[in-house]
Amino acid sequence: MNNIKILVVEPNKQPYIKEIKNTISEIYGIVYFPFEILEIEKDVILISSLGAKDIKDKSFPTNRIFKDSIIHGNFVILGKNNNDYISLTNEQIKKYFDIFSLDRNFKI
Repeated sequence: MNNIKILVVEPNKQPYIKEIKNTISEIYGIVYFPFEILEIEKDVILISSLGAKDIKDKSFPTNRIFKDSIIHGNFVILGKNNNDYISLTNEQIKKYFDIFSLDRNFKI
């Protein structure tokens, strides 16, 4: 099984790179199921917990704001090629680290 390099974004923390096995179960350990998948650019997706949208559920703290949407709980950013998850490039990691950095004041 191949490993892929992803960016993990947790509430009140700086984004960080994580290498995971290229399986959906590896993402379950970071983002709670069911998932919501948002394509943020061609071949790059953001996966967050669909259940985190329920603001009554305090187990999912506010994390970041992206394109006027509030994202709660942990989320990951990874590459996608057709139906396969792939590693982010070094340029993509830098770009999304900068975008989701705490220094950006949660606003894109």
